[in-house]
Amino acid sequence: MIGNNGKQRARITLALAGLAVALLSFLEPRVPALAELCGFFGGGCRETASFTLLGIPVAFLGVAYYLALLACLLLARSWAFRVVMAGAGVELTFVYAMTAHGIFCPFCLLNLLVVAALVAITVQLRRGWESLALVLLFLVASLVPFLSENQPRAEDRVDSSSQAVALVAGDPITEQELERAMASKLYDARMELYVEKTRELDGIIRERLLHLEAGRLGKSVEEVRSAALKRADPVRPEDVQAFLADNPDVRSSWQGTGDDLRRRVREYLQDRRESEALSRYVDGLRERYDVELLLEEPPLPHTRVALGNSPVQGPEDAPVTVVEFSDYACPACRKAHEITMEIREDFRGKIRWVFKDYPLERHEGARTLAEAARCARDQGMFWEYQDMLFLSPVEPDPLRLASLAEELGMDGERFERCLRSGRHREDVLADVRAAEEAGVEVTPSFIVNGKLRPGTPEPEAFRALIESELARATGSEAPR
Repeated sequence: MIGNNGKQRARITLALAGLAVALLSFLEPRVPALAELCGFFGGGCRETASFTLLGIPVAFLGVAYYLALLACLLLARSWAFRVVMAGAGVELTFVYAMTAHGIFCPFCLLNLLVVAALVAITVQLRRGWESLALVLLFLVASLVPFLSENQPRAEDRVDSSSQAVALVAGDPITEQELERAMASKLYDARMELYVEKTRELDGIIRERLLHLEAGRLGKSVEEVRSAALKRADPVRPEDVQAFLADNPDVRSSWQGTGDDLRRRVREYLQDRRESEALSRYVDGLRERYDVELLLEEPPLPHTRVALGNSPVQGPEDAPVTVVEFSDYACPACRKAHEITMEIREDFRGKIRWVFKDYPLERHEGARTLAEAARCARDQGMFWEYQDMLFLSPVEPDPLRLASLAEELGMDGERFERCLRSGRHREDVLADVRAAEEAGVEVTPSFIVNGKLRPGTPEPEAFRALIESELARATGSEAPR
């Protein structure tokens, strides 16, 4: 049996241990060494770091809780019992969250052990019902707001109403999970089908408009079509020569005579001009007969991604979060960077921009560039160094990465030590895993409030998407 003084000392020791665990959990996203350590256990630390309760990060709540418990143990012992039981109830909420989401977080496990030990040496048999009542009260009081605040993660994890497509040891793999893992492929397939539908729809609309116009004019459809085709400019000999001059491969691959080639090119150009003339004529009929297109583009696929300790710009409470997956050795990413720089500036203070590395295997040296940018982040120069990598007229030389850092005023030796040590290798690999889990397959890709937009974005369409999400989040009407 442990005496009262012994229990008091044990409770204080456990409270101090819990405080240490909470501080480490709070610092994990901010200290690269801790983040690297947690990375060995998967992405659990990064997922739990994004959990909140009453709008407050759970790690911060943990620090506040153990400070309050220490104050009670030292200054108001009669309250320590209630504080311990309340903490046990809230801890059960977090245990439920980790179990439901399949998350393993070493700091959370340590904290669970601390709470369990505190309960074991604090609970009193004569106050058993009171203990149970306090635990259940704080379990319910914390579970309801927790589920409400972190609902997107709960929905994305497993939707019980989603149809199971496989069972592994009785555990279902849902269609929602399957579609999230192949989000980019599904979107590309739906867009390809949409393009085919649009092309077919244009043909149907054209024929219907020609029939309507033929009825209005009292002519046959073929007469109306022929009149439209006659509006095409005739192909002149110099047009044929200009085409052959602009397309030398046509002449070099031609097996027949020169006259046959020029005749074939003239026919090709004439067909193209007549098609353009018919399209112009039909376009003029669209307004007369009030054509309204109702076929909609396929919606952007929904996915989720843990933000972890990735580089971030913008306020934490921004209503819109944009997650960028990119590759420093990807030509399309280098082109897209100029667009993203403008977007970040246009929406400064309104959105939160998160950068994640997705170096493709076929791009030699891409991972080294990603690790180099992380080393620049250690010296507070991530975004500046990133601009140098992306905006360089040629692909950066891996042997000059430290020199680029020195150009920005960084400590070159410290930068080189960081790069040689591979301290950020796991961070980059964690981002790659996050991309695969989110269904990202191409670079660049962007996730805007959970909506995956693969490929290099069109500036205006990208702005419209962000403005739409801002309007939805604030309850206002999106600008047109």
